[in-house]
Amino acid sequence: MKLFHVFIFLFVLTSICYPQIENVSIEYPVYDFLKEMTVKKIINYDEDNPNLSRFEIANFLKTIDSKKPELSNTEIKILNKYKVEFIPEEALIKIIPGRCSAAEKNS
Repeated sequence: MKLFHVFIFLFVLTSICYPQIENVSIEYPVYDFLKEMTVKKIINYDEDNPNLSRFEIANFLKTIDSKKPELSNTEIKILNKYKVEFIPEEALIKIIPGRCSAAEKNS
C-alpha cells in the first residue's frame, strides 16, 4: 500500500513539473488575424511555423496591443476579442476609473 502512495505522489509531482503545452488548432481564426497584422508589419509571424501554443499567441497579441494606434476600430475589436480568450488575466485586471481592481485590494 505504501508503494502505491509513493507511485501516486511521483505521478502527481511529475505531471505538475512538466505541464503539457496546448497548441491552437491551425483552423482557428486567430491565425488569420496574425497574418493580417504581419502584412501591416505590426508583428513578424512566421507562417512556416503555423501551429502555435496559446502562450505564443498571447505574446503576439500583447505586441499587437502595444501598437494599438496603428489599428483600425475593427481590428481593435477583434484584438480585444482574442485578448479575452488568450490573455484572460488582462480582462480580469481592467480597472474602472475611480475604482481599484480586486488584485489591488489584496496587495
